Order: sequence, then structure tokens, then C-alpha cells
Amino acid sequence: MSKEIDAAQTIHLQGIGRHAAVPAVDLTAGDTLVWNFGETTEVDEVVEVSPQFVRVTERNRDGGTTERRLKKTRLVARRPAVTERSDSAPTTEVAPAAPVVTPDEVAELLARIAAAHARIVRREGATYLSDVLVHHFAHGLSYEADDEAFSARRAELRRSGRLRHVQAVVTKVRQVLTDHLGASYTRYRDVTADQIREAARAVAPPSVPWLIEDRAGEEVGRIEATSAEHARAATAGMPAVVAARGRAELVYRRVVPGDCAGTVPGLPAGAPVTYGSLRGSLNSMPVQRARLVLNRGGQTLAMFEAETQRCVSAGAHLDPREETYQVCLRYRPTDGIPRESITDWVAERTRREAIVMRYAELFHAANWTVEEYREPEYEEGGRERLTGLVLTAPASRPEQADPSRDAPARTAAVPTEFIGRSIPTRLRAAGAPGEMVTSATAGGVLRWRLPSGEELTPGEAAQRFLTD
Repeated sequence: MSKEIDAAQTIHLQGIGRHAAVPAVDLTAGDTLVWNFGETTEVDEVVEVSPQFVRVTERNRDGGTTERRLKKTRLVARRPAVTERSDSAPTTEVAPAAPVVTPDEVAELLARIAAAHARIVRREGATYLSDVLVHHFAHGLSYEADDEAFSARRAELRRSGRLRHVQAVVTKVRQVLTDHLGASYTRYRDVTADQIREAARAVAPPSVPWLIEDRAGEEVGRIEATSAEHARAATAGMPAVVAARGRAELVYRRVVPGDCAGTVPGLPAGAPVTYGSLRGSLNSMPVQRARLVLNRGGQTLAMFEAETQRCVSAGAHLDPREETYQVCLRYRPTDGIPRESITDWVAERTRREAIVMRYAELFHAANWTVEEYREPEYEEGGRERLTGLVLTAPASRPEQADPSRDAPARTAAVPTEFIGRSIPTRLRAAGAPGEMVTSATAGGVLRWRLPSGEELTPGEAAQRFLTD
């Protein structure tokens, strides 16, 4: 015999307070159930699965279905049915239009949620994403607000007519999180702040600088846009673009934060520069050997103005440790880039970390000893990012002798590689025609220019003119 429960009983819901509830056994198809923070579902089916339990199939407002196995005596909040008066005349009242939620609204709310989630997971690194964050921030409250404050805020929004819009924002944010995080969000699994930020960027991509050039590499203009298509549309009527388009086809190129696009600003023509390291480190053997690995791997070396040691083009920076015969490798951004020009520091740090990871892969493949150096990013909740490497060349690692054995040490031939003079020096010594220049058409990188105007990479020039 089932336990009798008064149907007028109530239960407490977060963000709402006390609400009328009924036992699960009394639910029927078509009932509207109410959950924490006012979320609602509609009952599709109720099936008895055992003498003590029922299975309730529900449909949410987005059309998705879920199943719950509930004890028959479990109290569930149910919205009272609305009875129509027989004497009421039919109305022609038009339902209000659905609130319009912009991508920027969703992205801004997700960014705030990510920042709060980062503070919560500072120690653990990842944890489930609480719906309390979504609802409280959408309602303009802090994470620490209690149910009383939440109820008061909802009442204020209802009186002002803004509650429906806030509810629409919550629905959209939850849909975006479901689309991008999947079961990690819906099943309360581990979620990181970076994953939430990625969802925000997918909804409303941030504006980034775009460089407009002609085929000769001459700059026509710059603009902030979310994509190349957006940049083209926004500059269609720009006088400089219209005039340049009449002469030749234009190229729209994204300016990566920290990198240098086009001709190096403020660098006098013919100014001496060094690549990969400062002038005082050029003759270091570990630096020269590391440069060979980077060149073979197609990695860009940082360019420094020799006199001021200013980095004028981003890339790999090698700094020797002569006492241990090691070399430190970092990614060096261009000096003088305004910090405020980088609109998304998380994406920029991720990009730089990926570059350093590529460095590590190259040196691992070349049989170097690679020690990783990581630094915490306090703006990202203390997350540690790979920022540098300490490298030891394979031939420079000393063999460990066994002191318990008196046998004479055996010698082994170890393949080594000697890096002597640089390619430009060897080309000039060999009398190769032309000179090494900083090519504007190649994006400000080093090229060997022949008298005919043809430009070759250092490797191509070495293959053509050096036979040793």
C-alpha cells in the first residue's frame, strides 16, 4: 500500500523558494514541472517500472528529452493547471515576440562565467560548471548571492518587463555550452575556464587587426575585423582601397599579435641586424647548432637590431649558457607592440605556447635533451604554460663512467656536426653575385637578392653557389 502524501505540500527550489509539489506517482502526461531557478519541463510519459518507482520522460523548451527514475513518493514541483472560464470571451491577443539575444550578450556572459570558474578551480584545474554561475550572472548577481537575493532580483526584472529577455539569455548560453562542451557540461564533468572562453569566441569572434597590401607588398591600410570577409566588406568604400584595387588585386592578411607585419617600423634601411640571438651570442657553438635545427624545421628566427638589441621581428630567441654548454630557447615577440592591441590574451598565450611546443618537438627529434620551463598565468587562475626550453646538444652530454670497473674506457664514434661561418658570409667569400637583404616582398625576412632582382632563400643560394 503506497504512502499517502498531501498534494498541497511544497518543496524548496533554488532561486524560487517554496513551490507546490505532488508525488511522482501522481504525474501525468502534459504536466509542467518546475526545477531550480525556474527551469521547466513538460511530462511526455510516466511508466511504472517497479512497485516503488516510476520512469518519467520529460521534454525541455528546446525539444530535448530526458528520463528520470523517481520514487513514487518523491515530491516534484508542478505548475498548477490553468482552468479556462466558460464565460470568458475568445480573445485575439497576439503573443509577445520572442526576445532577441545578440551574440555579444552571450559572449560577454560566457567571459564572466569563465573568469569566475577560473577562480573556483584555481587549485584543482578543472571541475564541473555550476548552473548557479549561469543563472546568477545572467540576472546581474554575484556567485555568492543567496536564494532570497535571487528571488528579489527576479521579481524586480518581472516588474520591469525584462525577465523574459534574461530567461532567453540563459537558454541561449546553456545551449552554447551544451553544443561546445557536450557531456562535460550536461553530465557535470570536469570543465576548464579555457573551454568556456573558447565557446565565447565561437559565438562572437573578437575583432583583430587586418593588414591590406597590394601584390608588391605595399601597405594600403589597416582595419579591425572579425574575418577577412568582414574586413573586405568594411573597406569596400575606403578611398585608398578603391584606388589601389584599380591598380592590382589586394591581399587581406591578419596581423598576429606580437608579430610584425610588412616592413619593420623604425628600422633604417641597411641597419645591421642579427637573427636568432643577440650580437654577443652569435659565435656560441650551442647557439649555432640550435639555429641549424630551427632552420631545418622551418622556424622563424627573431630579428634584433644589432646596435640597440631591440627585437624588430618575432621568432625564436636563443640565449647561451656557456658554463653548462646549454642554450635557452624562447619565443620572442616584437618589442614595442602596445599591450592594449592584443584583445585576447588567452588566445595569444595559447598561440605562443603552441610555438614553443613545436620547438620542443624539433629538438626531441634531433636527439637533444629538452627541459621544459613553465610559468604560472595568474590571470588564468594560476594555470602553468610552457614558455621556454633549456637545450643540451647530444654530443655535449658527458658519458657516465662506472667507477666499479677498472677496464679501460672504450671510445665510440659519435656523429657530430660543425657549424662554421654563416651562409651569407660563405656566399660573400665565394664571390656569389648579389647580396643579403631584408625582403619586403617576403614579409621582412632574410633573402639573397641577385643582380637580376631574383630573390633566393639562404638555403637555395647555398645550393646554387656553394659547392663545399
